[in-house]
Amino acid sequence: MIIAPEISGTSIVIVGNHNPAIFHPSWLFKHGVETEVDEELINIEVCHSELTRFSIGETFYHIDKDRFQISTVSAPWIQISDKVSMIFLEILTHTPGTAVGINRDIHFRVGSSRKRTEIGRILAPIEPWGHFGEEMNKEGGETGGMLSLSMRASEANDRYHIAKNIKIEPSVKIEGDDGIYMQANFHFSPIGEPSMADVIGVLNENFQNGINESERIFDYIMGM
Repeated sequence: MIIAPEISGTSIVIVGNHNPAIFHPSWLFKHGVETEVDEELINIEVCHSELTRFSIGETFYHIDKDRFQISTVSAPWIQISDKVSMIFLEILTHTPGTAVGINRDIHFRVGSSRKRTEIGRILAPIEPWGHFGEEMNKEGGETGGMLSLSMRASEANDRYHIAKNIKIEPSVKIEGDDGIYMQANFHFSPIGEPSMADVIGVLNENFQNGINESERIFDYIMGM
């Protein structure tokens, strides 16, 4: 990417019918999904029939009855796709699945608050807002403008629908006033009554392309 992000991560969400109580670090170690690590690298927040949430090193798991989510802040990103494939194609093969999401998140600096405001003005002009827009740009006062902007592109083929959702906001994780947060979410919904194998097939077919397209979009904004 044009600017190296200060914070970066990727996640996968599998929408389906899950049993959160199954998931536990020891279960993942037993089945070879995760490599055993020292106990201090394991953090279990909750493990319950309704919700399970824990981390192993830099990999995070969040599972409720409708959603399985795995995320990491450590490249290579393909590692989480491999883990999802192992879980649902080799172990929990009968779990119902309906959709999959590929998410890429970054926080990066643009060098100054002025530059961040300029980018915001390009993406969300204040002129169409009339008097309210003038209030965002009062001389000597605090600068106002875009707080959050989301855009969507949709497409479909004979196998699945795709919703590509991009969000851009001021970063709340980078200190100062020159940070930008961007998220790319590519949501795939297989057509008909898919099996989990269909859902994972769509994931494996699109994962790397989704990451690459996300970063091309990020690069375009960084190029401003």
